[in-house]
Amino acid sequence: MKMVIKKLIMEGFKNHVTKVEHDLGDFTKIRGDNGKGKTTIGEGICWALFGANLWANERADSVLVNPESKVTNVEVVFDIDGVEYTAWRRRKGSKTDIFLGDKKVNNNDIVDLLKDKKVFFSIFNPAYFPTLAPKDAKELLMDIIPDVNMKEVMEQLDNNSRSILEKAGFRNADVFIQDKREELREVEEELLKKQGLLEGLNGDNDIPEEVIFDDTELIKLKQQLEELENIKPPHDITALKEQKLQLAQQILDIKSKNKPELKDVTQLQEQITELMMKAKMTPCEPPRYLDIMSMQEKLSSLGPEYNRCKAKLDKLNENNGIDCPKCGTIIDLNGDEKQRLQKEIDRLIAEGNDLNVKIQQAVEKNEAMKAEYARKLEKHTVECKTIIKQLQNEISAIEFDNEKLIQQHEQSIMRDIASIEQKIENLMIEEKEIENQNYLENINMQKGILRTQITELKLEQTHVNQLNSTRNAKLAQIEENKKIIATTKVDIERLEKDKKDITAEKNSAINFNAKRLDMQAQMVGQHLDKVTLKLYDLVKSTGEIKPTFKLMYEGREFQVLSGAERIKAGLEISNLIINLLNLQLPIFIDNSESITHYNKPNTQIIETRVVEGSELNVEKIKQNKEEAA
Repeated sequence: MKMVIKKLIMEGFKNHVTKVEHDLGDFTKIRGDNGKGKTTIGEGICWALFGANLWANERADSVLVNPESKVTNVEVVFDIDGVEYTAWRRRKGSKTDIFLGDKKVNNNDIVDLLKDKKVFFSIFNPAYFPTLAPKDAKELLMDIIPDVNMKEVMEQLDNNSRSILEKAGFRNADVFIQDKREELREVEEELLKKQGLLEGLNGDNDIPEEVIFDDTELIKLKQQLEELENIKPPHDITALKEQKLQLAQQILDIKSKNKPELKDVTQLQEQITELMMKAKMTPCEPPRYLDIMSMQEKLSSLGPEYNRCKAKLDKLNENNGIDCPKCGTIIDLNGDEKQRLQKEIDRLIAEGNDLNVKIQQAVEKNEAMKAEYARKLEKHTVECKTIIKQLQNEISAIEFDNEKLIQQHEQSIMRDIASIEQKIENLMIEEKEIENQNYLENINMQKGILRTQITELKLEQTHVNQLNSTRNAKLAQIEENKKIIATTKVDIERLEKDKKDITAEKNSAINFNAKRLDMQAQMVGQHLDKVTLKLYDLVKSTGEIKPTFKLMYEGREFQVLSGAERIKAGLEISNLIINLLNLQLPIFIDNSESITHYNKPNTQIIETRVVEGSELNVEKIKQNKEEAA
């Protein structure tokens, strides 16, 4: 695509209050003293096309628009691949209109025609690109630098790297490197675990001596304990206890004599329960209150509608209308809409007032129903409590009589039980039990001593068995460890080989990336002279390739360049973009007097130069190529 700007027309733009026209050619020289409007020509082109200044700033209207002019018009006539276009931008007050020919358009339509805004400014204004943030500059260039065919990169690699990548099914360098780094991390972690396991298995392998336990004394003590277990007490009190059980049964029989017949209060208690439940129940249905909430919600919904209508009416009232071009009378174009909004506001106010009255009446009626319902509940509760009190007094009198009968019955039983208990006491079971107990205590003391001795010997036997079990387990573990060590050594050898292979695959992919970036840099370098592009750095600690983006001019970074060097560097970037995209856009070189020489790109050049004491002079140069000096 080739674009040539043929004409620029400005009115009310910067220092041009009245209309001014400039014809532009394939190579145009603009001369004049400071402040004569040289830079204004470039800014006029940018503002007409993009609504921005030379630096792509779309918020520079306050500087570009002439404050003494009511209307600002800038028109650009240009040719794209033989088709002529006219783009013009008009600003009046706070309103801006954009036209392409006779058709009203927007900024995006102009951008679509000229491909890309940042690309346009990077070509048109050579000083623009060096001012971009490194991130934005990298993004712009990397988007237009053509990628290198994977097959071509593989052909440039060394045989070893190429063979490794082909066997690994290599397709995408970044994904491949990320996968290999993850695989390498997993292998290294597993290798570290195996090495730690091997070190642990080769540790303590000392085997303790076997211990023998002599159980002769233990067997002797068990025989003595068994003899003591078979000794019986001197008194046989089984028969006496049988008699005591029979007498005790007689006591139980006495206690189970029929109790006196008592009066039942269950029915009275049930009546009390029913009355208590009745007291909790409501004697009548609760009142059905009027729905105040829905009226309040409706009232609340009127507020936003009122505010919306009121704001719209106020906004319409701010506009006094337009003057009739014939008679000068002010015509209110929004009169009907204002009347409609006023009627709607009056209706909303009336409806709100009516709802307020209805809500107040509903509140008063609900309060009256609530008070009546509370009075009926109180009356019902008092009636139930009175009847419950009467029934409780009747139950208390019956329970008093029943208690008196029970006391008389228990006194009769206690006399019979006392007689039988005397007979039990006469059997003297307790004394004979004491004799037996003393005898048995002596026997039990001997058995206790024997049990303690037996327990101590058993603990010693258990300890010896544990030592021998530990010894046997260690012997078995050592044999098992020998098998694990052999397997682990095989695993370590395999993991070390995997680590070596994965590292070779990762490094081969890194070499691929480096070669691809080198090839891209070579493609870019064909269109550059003193500007160089650095796309990667070498990480010294790992030897890996780290993507980067640095533009240098004669070995120095853009940030430290002089103004003239920035223009020259910018021209090389403009020429690079033109050649990479085959996009021949005009170049506007401002302050060209600061550079003594530059190689003219194959596109339209508009060059400004300060000439002391000279008025503005725009001259089309007919030569196709010219070396500026």
